[in-house]
Amino acid sequence: MKSGEFISKSKITRDTLRYYNRLGLLIPKINPSNGYKEYSEEDIQMIGFIKGAQSIGFSLKDIKDLANQMKSDKCKHKSLLPFLRTRLDEVEEKVKALQKIRKHLRYLIDDFEHRDCRKKPSELKL
Repeated sequence: MKSGEFISKSKITRDTLRYYNRLGLLIPKINPSNGYKEYSEEDIQMIGFIKGAQSIGFSLKDIKDLANQMKSDKCKHKSLLPFLRTRLDEVEEKVKALQKIRKHLRYLIDDFEHRDCRKKPSELKL
């Protein structure tokens, strides 16, 4: 399928399509008779993979690495395990940091609700 149909089916913009081509996430076939780029159903599946991977925090560089790894392995889903484990570790670290922030914010709210209103802003410690 040509670019226009691909854009419509995959629900991405023309700029996004160009960007994915430039990054090598999509490698369309070139029709030798007219020089047009042609995309396949596999390319539409790749867009779904890209969107899914982005939704769990993978960068486009990470996604390209994931895609390359899957191409080279027979057992495609198992080739993703190291990437997924690393991502999970990163998310768990972020959760810990956010929990710390939440705890501190709760402390500040409680403290400020009971604090003397005559104090100057410069005397309030966050």
